[in-house]
Amino acid sequence: MLIKEIYQVSRQQALQLIKKGFVKVNFQTIDQPAFLLEEEDLLSIRGKRAFTNN
Repeated sequence: MLIKEIYQVSRQQALQLIKKGFVKVNFQTIDQPAFLLEEEDLLSIRGKRAFTNN
């Protein structure tokens, strides 16, 4: 789980962030924990810094 590693949160916290609609990839809200990132995707969580997957 990439969110867990990048943002130093537990798996449960990462799932809650997704369920609450706080996670975006390329400015689109993600609601599926199994979403696959592609190279150059921009991952962001409300209130945290953005991360580019490259």
